This record gives sequence, C-alpha cells and structure tokens, in this order.
Amino acid sequence: MKAQERAVPENLFPDKSYFREMRRPWKLATFALGMSWLLYGAVNFGISDWDIGISLLMGGLTYVCAPWSTRTILHAVRHRPGHWLLWVGGAFAVAWFVVDGDYYIYHTIAGNQMFRRENLFASSALYFLAGFIWLYRGSLEDFITTCSSLTVMHPSRVETLKSFSGTFIGCGAMLLVSLPEHLGSSIILFLFYLVPHSLYSSYKIVRNKDERKVRLIKMAVWSACIIIIVSTHYIRHLQTRNAADQIVREILLYKESQKAFPANVDVLNSGVRRLAGKYHIKYYLNYNNVYLYYPVTFTAFDTYKYDFAASVWRYQRD
Repeated sequence: MKAQERAVPENLFPDKSYFREMRRPWKLATFALGMSWLLYGAVNFGISDWDIGISLLMGGLTYVCAPWSTRTILHAVRHRPGHWLLWVGGAFAVAWFVVDGDYYIYHTIAGNQMFRRENLFASSALYFLAGFIWLYRGSLEDFITTCSSLTVMHPSRVETLKSFSGTFIGCGAMLLVSLPEHLGSSIILFLFYLVPHSLYSSYKIVRNKDERKVRLIKMAVWSACIIIIVSTHYIRHLQTRNAADQIVREILLYKESQKAFPANVDVLNSGVRRLAGKYHIKYYLNYNNVYLYYPVTFTAFDTYKYDFAASVWRYQRD
C-alpha cells in the first residue's frame, strides 16, 4: 500500500503532451496578450532593465517553463512521490533561472543598469501567476464544460465551495484596501494573519492528504492577490522613479549650461513640467539649498529625496 501511495502517478518531466498544451489557442492568446504588455512597457516606460530583448527572453521562457514549475511543485507536495523534495527544488531552480539568472546574464552582457532585487520579487510573482493561469490542461471548451458540470453539485462540493467564501472575501478586501496608490503598505495588516495561517496550512498539507487540494488552492488564491498588489505597486514605483530621473538629468543639464540650479521647474522644458505634475514630483530652491523629492508610491507620507552631492535617491521617513 505504501509503495502504491508513493508511486509517481504521472511523469513529471515535460513530455510531448506538455508541449502540445503550449499550442492551445487560448494559451497562445493569453501569452500574446501578456507579451504585448511587456513590449509596451519596454518601449514606453523607459526603465533601464526593461527593454525589448529581456521582455522576449523572460516572457518566452516563462511561457515554456512556468506551467511545469507550478505543476511540479503542486504535484510533488500533494502526492509526495519518491525524492519529492528534489522535484520541488528542481522546479524552484528553473523558476530562479527564468526570473533572475537570465536577467543577470542578459543585462551584464548588455551593460544595462539592473534593479535585481526588485526584479526578483516582481518577476517571481508574475512567473507563478502565469504558471497557475496556464496550469489547466485542455481546451477552452473543455474548461467551460468542466465548469458547467459543477452547476449540479454533490453536497460535499457545496460545502467545499462554502469553505472558500472566507478566502474570497479576504482577498477582495485586501485588493480593495492595498491596491490603490500610497496604500500598498496596508498589506502588512493582512500578513499578520496570512503568515501564521500559511505556516499552519503548510503543516496540514504535508500531514493531512485529505486537506491538501483545498489548502493548496486557497494558498494559490491568496498568492495571486499578493502578486497583483506587489506587481502593480512595483510598476508604479519604476514609472515614478524613471520620471524623477529624467527631471534630475534636465536640472543638471540646466546647471551645467547656466552655472546655477534652476529656480523652479517652470524654466525647464514642458516635458519636465508635465512629468512633475503627473507624478507629484516637487522641486524648489531655498537659500541655495536644492530640494527635489516625490512621495513613495507604496506607502503614505514617506518620500524619496534626491541627494545632488552623492547623486542618489534617499528614502525619507515622515
């Protein structure tokens, strides 16, 4: 009996069926949609480590590898075949290479400025979110048929769905509270509950086979919401920082040509004034002291202030 329970129910290595799944029209369509967003950001956001090359490289590898990583981790944790920890480690190793390893190699060769830590957090979240989206094996018609078959449910399934009500309500509240600009730090309030609950769920997943599927789904739903919140705030941060860096360059160019700092942004070009207004970037002179700062997009009250002497942005707590 134990040998049967420990047997691997399916091949965890990618096989022909895995690559056939990649040709599903709905998967190709969602991949094209995601790649379009990446390319749009590469062209329009002007972020040093977000260009067309890295978008194609990381986007393509995510499409190929993310479903395998996600499926392998879930499968190994749920069924615990022989050497299941090695499977989990291998899946995470592939994920690390896609979200960080190739990023480092590419930008080292290209000579681009890197935001490695920030990229690791955002790309890891998007990698596993994509893995969950493309995890389903079947056509869109199959998915609709499966969902339709759930309209007439056994009482046990009804109870299972009811058990998810708290998860959906909690996720909705977290998105509503933490997604708006300057309110991202409110996610900490939810983490006071999620961290111990996740540790407890992880224990139950390992120890109680009957609860694994439901608890894994709940953790996946919470993780997807956190991914959405973190990714949204990260993009806002990069956009605002990029705009602020453009204003710094214009101020320094003005200083170089006029031998003095500008009195205000009104003397600079209209593009600088537009960026300063859009991203709430403030600049002024006070007795030859230069002040350039903008509000942190993730939390309220704190700011980033530019140190012209050291040429760095410094985080200022309120």
